[in-house]
Amino acid sequence: MKSTKIGVLSGATLALFLGSAGMARAEEQPQMRDALESLHAAEHHLQDAEHHSKGGHREKALKLVESAIQQVEAGIAYDNAHPDKNDKGDKDDAHRAPAPVLPPAPPPKTR
Repeated sequence: MKSTKIGVLSGATLALFLGSAGMARAEEQPQMRDALESLHAAEHHLQDAEHHSKGGHREKALKLVESAIQQVEAGIAYDNAHPDKNDKGDKDDAHRAPAPVLPPAPPPKTR
């Protein structure tokens, strides 16, 4: 009985450790997290935009943003699952051009 309790406790401790290790790894990806946050904001803006046809461009943009969200999430998951296969290029931000600063979005129109 005692060994069963120890085994369960050890398994729970290991699961907690591995889970927290994955979370810590994900937090080392601030650029990817920022990109994901920006894409979600763009998605909401496109969804809230007036639903006129706009020649189908709003709908196409929404699909592209949704696809980009999936790709960023897949990249984060891949990096977390393969910590020893990280691309060297993603770790060296010193040689990368700074991200453009966009003006804030205008407030939503009130009707």
